[in-house]
Amino acid sequence: MFLGEYDLRKKSMLKKKRIHMGNPDPFYKALIHIPSLQQLVVTDQEKGLVFFDYDFEETAQYPTHTILGSSSKEIIFHHASLKDNCLWMSTDPFGVIQCSLSDKPFYHFKPSRKTAVTKGIFTDAEGNVYGALLNEGLVKFDKNGNEMPELESEKEPFQFQAFNTIFSIAPDSVFIHCFNYLGYYNTRAKAFNNFKPYFLQATKSDLNLSFYNQSVRIRGKEFLTSSDRKLWYLHFSEKDLKVKLVSEFPHPISAICSSKDGTFLVGTIQGLYVWKKNKIEFIEPIGTRFIKHILQDGHGHFWISTIDGLWLLDENLKVMKAFSTQNGLLNNFIYGTVESNQEIWGSSNYGLFRIDPAHEKISTYQITDGLQSNEFNSGTFFKSHDGKIFFGGINGINLINDHFQKNFSAEFNTVITSLKINDHADSTRAPWTLTNLHLPHEKNTLSFSFAGLFPSQSDRLIYRYKMQGSDRDWVYSGKERTARYASLSPGSYQFKVAASMNGEDWKSESIVSIFIAPPFWLTWWFRAFLVIALAIIIAGIVRLIQHRKVKREIEKQKLHLQLEEERQRISRDLHDNMGAYTSALLSNVQQMQQKTDETFAKDLAHMQQNAEQILSSLRETIWVLNNKSISVQDFADAFKSNCLKLLRSFQGIHLDAQEHITTSYILSAPTAIHLNKILMEAVQNTLKHAQAKNIIVIIHCGEQLLIEIKDDGVGFETERGTGNGLHNMEWRASQAGFRFQFFSEKGKGTRIELVKNIGSEKI
Repeated sequence: MFLGEYDLRKKSMLKKKRIHMGNPDPFYKALIHIPSLQQLVVTDQEKGLVFFDYDFEETAQYPTHTILGSSSKEIIFHHASLKDNCLWMSTDPFGVIQCSLSDKPFYHFKPSRKTAVTKGIFTDAEGNVYGALLNEGLVKFDKNGNEMPELESEKEPFQFQAFNTIFSIAPDSVFIHCFNYLGYYNTRAKAFNNFKPYFLQATKSDLNLSFYNQSVRIRGKEFLTSSDRKLWYLHFSEKDLKVKLVSEFPHPISAICSSKDGTFLVGTIQGLYVWKKNKIEFIEPIGTRFIKHILQDGHGHFWISTIDGLWLLDENLKVMKAFSTQNGLLNNFIYGTVESNQEIWGSSNYGLFRIDPAHEKISTYQITDGLQSNEFNSGTFFKSHDGKIFFGGINGINLINDHFQKNFSAEFNTVITSLKINDHADSTRAPWTLTNLHLPHEKNTLSFSFAGLFPSQSDRLIYRYKMQGSDRDWVYSGKERTARYASLSPGSYQFKVAASMNGEDWKSESIVSIFIAPPFWLTWWFRAFLVIALAIIIAGIVRLIQHRKVKREIEKQKLHLQLEEERQRISRDLHDNMGAYTSALLSNVQQMQQKTDETFAKDLAHMQQNAEQILSSLRETIWVLNNKSISVQDFADAFKSNCLKLLRSFQGIHLDAQEHITTSYILSAPTAIHLNKILMEAVQNTLKHAQAKNIIVIIHCGEQLLIEIKDDGVGFETERGTGNGLHNMEWRASQAGFRFQFFSEKGKGTRIELVKNIGSEKI
C-alpha cells in the first residue's frame, strides 16, 4: 500500500521516484493498485478518480459525473476495494458505487460547454480529439478524454450549424466546410485559411444558402462542393481559389461521393443522382428519399444513408440489399456510415449499428452500452489516420474501442436466473442449478430469464436462445433476457441460452433438459388399449360382413330353391292343366267323329272352352316368366281385363270393380299367380253355378291389402261341405301369405276375402 499527502511514492528495487498527481486534494481518501492495468488510482473529492500509469508516467482523470452520471461535486469517498476488475467505493451521500476497469466498447468525450451538441469531429497527429460544437466553435480533448484548455476564441472563425463537412487531408491538416468557413485548418500551427468569402463572391451566392455545406476531394487541391442545388469545381492555391460551375440539380444537394472510377454520386433531399461526363442520371430504386450520406467501401459498393433506411448498391448502382427496422436496425433515420475491418459502422437517430456484410449480421448499440446518447447528428462521424472511429451526437463524442472494433471478446458464464411454469414463479428449485426438468402435460408453458455473468459488463452482452424440439434456429434476442414458450406439446426438449460480447463468440451455453409427460390418452398403454379395441371392432365388423355375406348366400340359395320350386310348379300346372284340357279336347274330337249332327254344336262349344283354358294357362305361364314382380295397381288392371274378356260369353252378368289403392305395394310373381288363380276360380265358379247377375270385385291397399270378390247368386249352405276347390284356394292363399275367408248363405250369394298386413312392407 502506498500512502501520501501531497504526492505518491513508488518503491523500486533500483531507485525511489516522486510521482506527481497534479493538484489533488491534500488528503487522499483511498488508494488502490491495479495490477491488470499497471496503474494506481486515487479517490479525490474535486477530481473524482485519478489514474496514474507508472509505465508511461501519465495521469488520467475520471470526473465524478462520469461515474455517477451526475455533475454533482458534493461527494466524499471513504473506502475503495478492487474485485472482479471493478472498483467498489463507499461514498457520501451516494452509498456504494462501482466503476468498471474492464475494456469498454465506447469511450465518451463530453464537453463542459453550454452545449454538448457536436456537429463535426477530427483528430490531430498527437491523437487529440476535436469536437465541432453547435454555435460554440471547437472543443479539444486529449487522447485520454480529458478536456483541454479552450482554444483562443479570436483564432476560431468556425460557425458550425446543422450540416458540415470535415475530413482529414494529413495528420495535422483537415478540410472544413461549414456555414462561414471553406478551406484548410492546420492543427499543429493552428493556421486558418478561409476561402468562403472568395467562394461566395465567385459564385454570387448568398451566405444564407450555405445550409448543407457538402464537399468532397477529387485529388490534390481539387474539390467538388455544393451551394444549394449547384455543384461547383474548386481548385485551391496558396492565396487564390478557382471556381467553376459543374452542374445544377433539381433539388438541394445534401451529400457528395467521388467513386473510384471517376463517377460522382450526388445525394439530394429528393433522391440520388449519378454525374458522369456532364450528364445527370436519377437512380430510380432509391426513389425520392432524403440522402444523408454516401460511402464507397473497399469492394466498390455504395452505402446510401437516408431518412428511410440504409441502401447497399453494387458498382453498377443496382440494389443489393436494403437495411431497415424490418431486418435488424433500431431506427430508419440513418446519418452516415464508416468502414472498418470490412465492416460498416453507422449512426442513426436511435443509437449506433454495426453490419458484417459477409455474414449478413447486424449488431446494435444504445445509451446503455456507453453511447453519449441514442441520438446522433448529420455529418458527425470521422475515421482518423490510425483507424480510430468517432461518432458525435447531442451529448458529445463516442470513440469506439480498438479491441471492440476487432471483435473483442471475454470469458464469462451464462446462467438461468428465474423460471416460470404456467406464468407462475417456480419456488421449488434454484434456477441457476437447473439441468433437468420433468413436468406433467398440463404444465406446458415455460418462461426463462437468463443473464451472462461478466463482472460490471453484463449490460454489454447480447443473447441468443433455442428450444431444441420447438425452434428450428437460434432466436437472437439482443439485450432481451427472457424467453417464453406457450403450450408445448408433450415430449423431450432442450433449452439452450448463450451470451456474446460481439455477436460471434457465444460463451458457455446453459442447457436445461426438459421432459413434458403426455396425458394418459397419449401414453403407450392407452394407445395399445385403443389398438386392441380397434382390432376387436374390426374383427366384429369383418364377422358381421361375413355373416351378411353368408346370409346373402343363403337367401340366394333360398331364392334359387324358390325358383326351382316355381319352375316345378309351372311344369306341374302345364302338365295338369294343359294335359287335362288337351286330353278333353282330343276326346271331344273323337266323340264328334262318332256323333250325329244334333250334338255337333254342343261338342264344338266344349272344344272351344277347352282351347280357351289352354290359352289362359299359357298366358299365365308367359306372364310369370316375363315378370319378377308386379304392383297392386297393375295386378288389379290385369285381373279386370281378364274378367271382362271372360264375361263376353255371358251377356247377363255385370262386373263391378272397386279400387281404393292409397299405398304402393309390390307383389312377387308367384304371389300374383296364386292370387290370380284364386280370383279366376272364384269368378268361374260364379259363372257356372251361382246364377248371379252381378260380380263385385273390391281391392283396397293401405295398411292392409284386402281383395274381396262376391256375387248375388243363389249361394249354398257351408255346413254341407266346401269341396276340393275351396281347399285349393285356401292353400294358394297361405302360399301367397294371405288370410283366406269364405262366406256363403243360401239365397244370399257368396263372398271371398283375401287379407294381408303390409304396414312394414310399403314402398
